[in-house]
Amino acid sequence: MRIVLASLIALSLIPALFFSDAARAETITCFYTEPFVNTVYQTGGRRLTLTRAVEKQVHRFFVSARVRPGNIELVNRSQGLRQTMARDGKGSDGMSDNVFPWSSILAWRRLPYRLHGGCR
Repeated sequence: MRIVLASLIALSLIPALFFSDAARAETITCFYTEPFVNTVYQTGGRRLTLTRAVEKQVHRFFVSARVRPGNIELVNRSQGLRQTMARDGKGSDGMSDNVFPWSSILAWRRLPYRLHGGCR
C-alpha cells in the first residue's frame, strides 16, 4: 500500500517537473531588440499581442499553441507568425545583462529577419 501511495504521489508531481511556470502562466512576456519588439501571450484567450515600440504599432493575433516539456510554439499561419520559446535559462533581450528563463525566436513576415529574445 505504501508503495502504491508513493507511486501515485510521484506521478502527480511529473507535470510540475516538465511544465514550467511559463507554460502554466496566464501571461508570458518576451523582449526583443533591433527592431524593438515585445510580445505578450495570454494563454486563456490564445491571443498574442505584438508591440513595435519605435513605430508605436500594436498587432494582435489569435494563435495555436503547441506545448511540450520545456517548449512552447505559437503559430498564426494566415499572418505568417511563429514564436518558439525554450526553457533553457539563456533568454536575453539583447541589450541588458538580464537573463530570462526562456529563450525565444520570433519570425513574422512583416519583420526583416528572425528575432532572438528572452521571456518571463
